[in-house]
Amino acid sequence: MSLPNERMGVEQQLLVCCARICMDSAHAERIRLLLQQTINWPFLLQIAHYHGVMPLLYRSLQATCPEEIPPATLDKLRDSFRTNLVRNEILARELLTLLDLFRAQGISAIPFKGPTLATSAYGHLSLRQFGDLDLFVPKCDLLRACEVLVSQGYRVNDQVHHRPGGDLLRAKYHPFVGQDGLVRVDVQWMIADSQFSFHLDHEDWRASLVPISMTGMSIFIFSPEVVLLILCVHGSKHLWTKLQWLCDVAELLRAYPKLDWERVNAYARRFGSQRMLAVAGLFAHDLLGTTLSTDVLERMKQDKVAQLLVGQLRSQLFMAGDTIPGAVEPSFFYLQMRERWRNQARYVFRLCVARDPIITGRASRSLPVSLTFLYYLLWPILLIGKYGLRSQKLKITISQWLERMG
Repeated sequence: MSLPNERMGVEQQLLVCCARICMDSAHAERIRLLLQQTINWPFLLQIAHYHGVMPLLYRSLQATCPEEIPPATLDKLRDSFRTNLVRNEILARELLTLLDLFRAQGISAIPFKGPTLATSAYGHLSLRQFGDLDLFVPKCDLLRACEVLVSQGYRVNDQVHHRPGGDLLRAKYHPFVGQDGLVRVDVQWMIADSQFSFHLDHEDWRASLVPISMTGMSIFIFSPEVVLLILCVHGSKHLWTKLQWLCDVAELLRAYPKLDWERVNAYARRFGSQRMLAVAGLFAHDLLGTTLSTDVLERMKQDKVAQLLVGQLRSQLFMAGDTIPGAVEPSFFYLQMRERWRNQARYVFRLCVARDPIITGRASRSLPVSLTFLYYLLWPILLIGKYGLRSQKLKITISQWLERMG
């Protein structure tokens, strides 16, 4: 049994204890003890909202000891819970409408996260905070899917992704917003950025679909094994800075105790995501007490880098600001999260290319989309052309690349 340690503030400890669907006796007792201390209630509500676990906070406090909560605070929590439920129901209905429209046009669209995760992992739409709808669409259907959204009054929410000349297919995701500005839809033909090497091909995602019932209607979503890896990649991308993302992993594992771990590990090996999986599992186990079988836990613990990263991530989970002394630096973290040296080398090279104005400037304007791969071949030549073969700037640029490699 894992309980939050006293190095956290009392409000953070209380939030971690409440951030769960199934309340065991140990966490319930810890909540009662914490409530005997002085609680900064406005601060607790603030961090609960930021970390996306307001519904869990309300549910746990209401079920454990509501008499210990100031009436005004309990009213705020109840109002927030009800507002979240109404918003989620609106988004769920809109999702079902869009899926029907896509189906009528012969477009394969698979929802993930959002209302489907609330339903499948948390058990009810009211228990998870989310603000948009995420849809995976095969690249061949992307243009038609965007056209369907536009026909329904949606507008592009980010013009960067819709410049002429092929950028529609270059961008990974395409954000849309409804006419009322309340519903946001992200259409994606890739689950994650290319640096995470998480690419589901046609056979993968077709074979991984399972049905669920949402508000009385049957829809298809990714299998829990695939969803788990999606959550691991998503949390890694954002450095696990929100408690909700750990709760997503924990509640998914609770909801699917017979998860096919052989399949999960096979996907993770194929995508080079074993360390991301280990970090997510160890972090959820360490902070939230997520139950993992002995063999799964031991396999994850074999990755010493993953254990080190979990310690760093836990120490900064409730810290505010982007310039925390000792905080995990994103580029270094992404590098550490890759267990394969070739993925590390590819990431470092992409990082150097992306940060050099030659590639992001002149080269990116001169090559068509179909020849994007030539950026990487041209990069050393363009560097020499700009700085000169014996230039100090060239040496610095190359040395920076080598330092990251080391």
